[in-house]
Amino acid sequence: MKQGLVTYLAGLKSVPLALLLIIALGCDRGVPSAKPSELVQEGWQRFRLGQFEQASHQFSRAIETAGPAEESIRLQAIYGLANIAAFGVDRNLERAKGYFQRIISESPDSDLAAWAALGIIRAQDVISGSDRPADAEKLDAGYAEVIARYPKSAAADDAFLFLQALRLKVAKPGAREKVIEEVTARINSGTKQRLDALYDLLSTANRDLNKNISAYENLVQAIAHREVDPGNPNSVDASAVFRAGVAAQFDAGDFAAARKIYASFSQKFPRDPRGFSVKMLMEEMDKKEAEMRKSLAGEGSAK
Repeated sequence: MKQGLVTYLAGLKSVPLALLLIIALGCDRGVPSAKPSELVQEGWQRFRLGQFEQASHQFSRAIETAGPAEESIRLQAIYGLANIAAFGVDRNLERAKGYFQRIISESPDSDLAAWAALGIIRAQDVISGSDRPADAEKLDAGYAEVIARYPKSAAADDAFLFLQALRLKVAKPGAREKVIEEVTARINSGTKQRLDALYDLLSTANRDLNKNISAYENLVQAIAHREVDPGNPNSVDASAVFRAGVAAQFDAGDFAAARKIYASFSQKFPRDPRGFSVKMLMEEMDKKEAEMRKSLAGEGSAK
């Protein structure tokens, strides 16, 4: 094809000889190909941008070009294809499970195998859902199995979070109390992993039980333990800060804490569209306090 292009151009009298030489040399040398590791990196960048077709192309090229000494890179590319099948646009549970199982079969003791095992359950959760009791029971058992099989892995830490979130969603009798018990035990064990998410779970469970003050206190702890991106120190979730302010105002009735949180929100997220809501909420507190002072003054004069 390339040689044909050169022949065609050679027949055009207006094409300079130098250009023909450049094209011919380019055809002979070819374009330097990216390394498999670079292809995987590019694939994940495309995945994060939601460009799943391009990501799939990069992962597939990495699998095709990875040499015998690049087995871990090849498995990472397979993991990328599995995630596209599980969480991309055209989700396909069987295809995703096939890729994940391939990783587990080829490298059963690796960290990636633990993530693949979790990936199978997450794919089932996302694609099939947990609305039916039988599906919820299967997912519950699946997350528990990942924790038991890979107890020291980061994947097991995430499986624990997904398991507790599932139990809160299904909300069987006594589930919220059980979640509080298990999450509190994990925090008290001295773990440093995902403390923000653990406190978020406690906050949700306590709020569902109408323990509003505890829910607010948990939310404050979740924000305090939020993992900060070194490249973006202001990346604390604006929604979490806003929710903490609302919880302080309405759940805990702590107006001083609410004002402090709202002030922090306005400073850190000046362009957030909820800024107007924050202003209105603070005015509502001012109005409420003025009414309380007036009521107390009236009671004092009546005496």
